[in-house]
Amino acid sequence: MKVLKAVDLISMGTGLLPGFNGIGAAPDEELVYMRAMFERVIGSKEFEAFYMMNPDFNVELSIYLMGVLV
Repeated sequence: MKVLKAVDLISMGTGLLPGFNGIGAAPDEELVYMRAMFERVIGSKEFEAFYMMNPDFNVELSIYLMGVLV
């Protein structure tokens, strides 16, 4: 809840939140965050992708997840 309140006014971006020892970090540690709008695309049972969109709806970052059949 503390982290969500800290990034409440941020609509998109990344950064560091200092001194978040209430979530298990040491008092001098920082928490890295990334907040953005993601579009999820499912290609098949074994593949899906997440595209981070900027406010102009251009793709900024792509994350691809692929399952491996064993």
